[in-house]
Amino acid sequence: MLKISQREGGSINLIDLLAALLIISSLLGVALPGYQQLSESQRQAAAINRLKGILSFARSTASLRQEEVRLCPAQDAKQCSSSTVAKNLLLVVDSTNQPLAFFQGLDLPTAFPDHDLTLVPLPHRSSGGTLLPCSGFSEVAARGVTFSTVGRIRVREDPPASLVNTCPP
Repeated sequence: MLKISQREGGSINLIDLLAALLIISSLLGVALPGYQQLSESQRQAAAINRLKGILSFARSTASLRQEEVRLCPAQDAKQCSSSTVAKNLLLVVDSTNQPLAFFQGLDLPTAFPDHDLTLVPLPHRSSGGTLLPCSGFSEVAARGVTFSTVGRIRVREDPPASLVNTCPP
């Protein structure tokens, strides 16, 4: 009959330790890129949903107030900034520049077109444009939120290259 010998003291030798490290590093090598892609994808989806909500709120505000409102990048809750990339957004009355709502940014900045988005009461046409959450685009493709001239909000899978290029690396 075969006897299986047990180690004295139940200690781990160097070969066992190296085998365990090899298995762990292999698992991390496979899992880490998938986790990074999932994480960036979720951050981008959260930013897109936030922008869709802000645009819906702005459109509703324009219709309720029966006056033009403007959505613009902002550094603070008082005035619009001239920057095309900002974390914060400000909704102002177009005629008086009176702030209506301030949307503090998440960790991702938003790239604006070369103009602010003007939203007018329905059934009139707004200026339209695309906003782009700058998520780094290292793991997932760039996706923007487009506000059409008739007020439709949709996710755009191929945002303009000019917006993608304005995003910080």
